[in-house]
Amino acid sequence: LYNYDPDPDNTDVYQTLHKGLNIMGKLPSIAVYDYMSKVHYYNRKSLVIHYPRKDYSTAENILSMLRLDGSFTAKEAQLLDLLLFLHADHGGGTNSTFTNVVVSSTDTDIYSSMASSIGALKGPRHGGANVKVSLMMENIIDAVGLKATDGQIKDVIEKILHRQFKNHSGLVYGFGHAVYTLSDPRAEIMRHYCGMLAKEKGMEDIFDFYNRFEKIAVKTLSEEKGANMCSNVDYYSGFAYNMLGIPRDLYTPLFVISRIVGWLAHNIEHKLYDNRI
Repeated sequence: LYNYDPDPDNTDVYQTLHKGLNIMGKLPSIAVYDYMSKVHYYNRKSLVIHYPRKDYSTAENILSMLRLDGSFTAKEAQLLDLLLFLHADHGGGTNSTFTNVVVSSTDTDIYSSMASSIGALKGPRHGGANVKVSLMMENIIDAVGLKATDGQIKDVIEKILHRQFKNHSGLVYGFGHAVYTLSDPRAEIMRHYCGMLAKEKGMEDIFDFYNRFEKIAVKTLSEEKGANMCSNVDYYSGFAYNMLGIPRDLYTPLFVISRIVGWLAHNIEHKLYDNRI
């Protein structure tokens, strides 16, 4: 997108690109400042505001602005950068991207289109799913412990499926995907890098539990559904954010910060090659 140089005579596309890039540049600060304001007002904590730095990447700025001392390690920044990269786009058919193109096709402004996409993404069946995974895994670990046997883990999964555990949803969050069946490549990459940072953070025991739970859940769900199931991108992302000390309130806003790249790309593509309502 940054290298794309549209025809200045195509005013609609040109303005969409530059306004979209302006939104993208400000979103990390807006998200972090909003969170800081929330904990200041509701939790009575000190209000700390760090300015973003031009020499930092988006991931480095998020960590710097979020932490009181502004410090972070190279591996932490690498993992967050990877998370942003993996969430940046997933085709034009996802709910929030489709929403963006539909709303934009009325010739409304780019701000309205992006706001509509955010409204779609924050739902727990879309971008808000990683929050559901995080809460589910927290409840499971509280119930059976990190040293649970494979049998105990399988028993919890079956209880979830039969609506006998916690929120009684019948859903094992973080598994299954409309496109991926054998594996979600984003989850595969995320697992690898989470394992690397878990060693640095001394959180190998939690990572090992996630790994064991994933294998048992894939086997159990595949047998239950009669079709191959796999973990998806949401399964490890909450754990990754947790390792980075990122609060749950920011899980979905971080998804927005990365996915806005895809929204803008599809928005421009529609204007260039279709431009019908």
